[in-house]
Amino acid sequence: MSLRWGLGAALGCALTMSAGAAAPPAGGRPGGMTATPQMKAQFEKWGKWRDAHQKAFNLQRELSGVERMDGAPATRLSKPQATTLLALYQKWGAKVAMSEAQAAGVSKQLNGLLNAKQRVALSARRGPGAPGEGRGRPGMGGPPPNGGSPPNGGPGGPPPPNGRRGGPPMMGRPGGPGGMAMENPPAAFNPFNPFNPKTLPFAPMRARAGQEQAKFVAGLRVRVK
Repeated sequence: MSLRWGLGAALGCALTMSAGAAAPPAGGRPGGMTATPQMKAQFEKWGKWRDAHQKAFNLQRELSGVERMDGAPATRLSKPQATTLLALYQKWGAKVAMSEAQAAGVSKQLNGLLNAKQRVALSARRGPGAPGEGRGRPGMGGPPPNGGSPPNGGPGGPPPPNGRRGGPPMMGRPGGPGGMAMENPPAAFNPFNPFNPKTLPFAPMRARAGQEQAKFVAGLRVRVK
């Protein structure tokens, strides 16, 4: 699973929780979890961070979708398309920041290089976003018998009826007894560039995301020769 997708799922889960979806349904369905006031406060912080980077976050999801879409023979990028996409990675890959206006412009370029069939596939394959976008919220596992939580949060939820996978674990840190401590989001306007894994808001994702991106970019280089 792409780490870009994992970022979208983690932020999507935080947004869902901040919207009041953290509590389990009546009757205490297994696997549910009630957010503590401290967790709700963290979810709200992440929601505000996401709101400050809406266009960059959308571009992050589109890049995830393109990488996944390219893995299917029917929607694989052509050599000219791969050349254009590689140029975008080369231009932006080392930059620390991308403004919202720049993210919107790159998103337009990215969508412009795709054909109609690929755009439909991109819409279906891009990573999860805010609640209500039809992709189901990432699941949160129930607390262990001792009342604590796994170091990295609960496991992702079960696949929904249409067969898509549930979300990955929330990127948390070990918490106190009976709880889970989430990372604090970066400052509201902290630089974030979807092309540069070193700027990802979840520090534990950066190394692996960088490896995945390097592998994808290396594949593009081979194809454009």
